[in-house]
Amino acid sequence: LSPERMGTDGFLEYVLGAIQERIKLVVVDEAHCISQWGPDFRPFYQEIPAFLDNVFEGGQRPRILGLTATLCPKDVSQICSDFAIDPDHVIRDDRMLRHEINLRVRKVANEDEKDALLWQALEDHRSEKILIYLDRREGKRSVTSLSEMAVAKGFKAARFHGQLSSDEKLDIIHRFKSGDLRVVFATSAFGMGIDIPDIRG
Repeated sequence: LSPERMGTDGFLEYVLGAIQERIKLVVVDEAHCISQWGPDFRPFYQEIPAFLDNVFEGGQRPRILGLTATLCPKDVSQICSDFAIDPDHVIRDDRMLRHEINLRVRKVANEDEKDALLWQALEDHRSEKILIYLDRREGKRSVTSLSEMAVAKGFKAARFHGQLSSDEKLDIIHRFKSGDLRVVFATSAFGMGIDIPDIRG
C-alpha cells in the first residue's frame, strides 16, 4: 500500500481492522521517508504509526520490519520511537557501505563560479550518466532551468521532481536507464526505489 492510500482510504482501515488477528507482519519499505521526507515531500509517511494504531485499536501491533539504506542515528531513534521498536533490534549491515564512492568538496567564491564548474564537469563527462541534485523545481538554478540550459547545450537531459505525473517520472527513469538520457537534474524525489547501477557522477 502507499502511505497516501493508508491516509485517505477509511474502508481499507476498516477491512484491515476486521482481520487484524491474521496480520502477523507489517513491512515499511524506505522507512527513512518517515523522518526525512515526511514533513514536506510525502507527508502521509508520518501517518503510518497512527494508521496502525487505528487498525489495531491501540492494542498489540504485529511485528514491524522497517527497511532502509539511508538512516542517520537521529532518524533511527525517531523510527524506533514511532513504531515501538527496541533499539537492540536494529540490524545494520556493513555491506551497505559503498567504499568505492569518491566525494569531493569544492569551495567557490560565488554562484557563477559554481555554474562554470558544473558545466565543465558535465562537458568532461559528456558520455557518462550524471545525476545532479538541486533543492528547487522552478526558477533560477532549478531542475527546470538547468535542464533546459543543458538541452540547449546539446546534452541529453531532463528534469525530475515530485510534481511530475507518474507517467512522466517513469518515462524519465526508463530513458535514463536505457541511456537515451545522460543527465538528470533532480530534487530528492529521484532516488526512492530507483536502481541504475551505471550512474557515474
